[in-house]
Amino acid sequence: MNDLKFRILEIKKNPDVTTITAECVEDGTSVTASIPSIFVYDKYFVKSSLEQAYIQATQESCVKVGEII
Repeated sequence: MNDLKFRILEIKKNPDVTTITAECVEDGTSVTASIPSIFVYDKYFVKSSLEQAYIQATQESCVKVGEII
């Protein structure tokens, strides 16, 4: 997952939350991550947030309704 690269398309910065829209370079999947504005200067945090949004957009949940885990 560390080899994913994202092209930043839009940044909407507010005092408390910044919303970043990006596109995965490999497959063109568009993702949006909302992060606390204080972390917008931390590239590792931003990339991790985009990776998490990518996983949520492209993969099914590993748990099913009614399943006991």
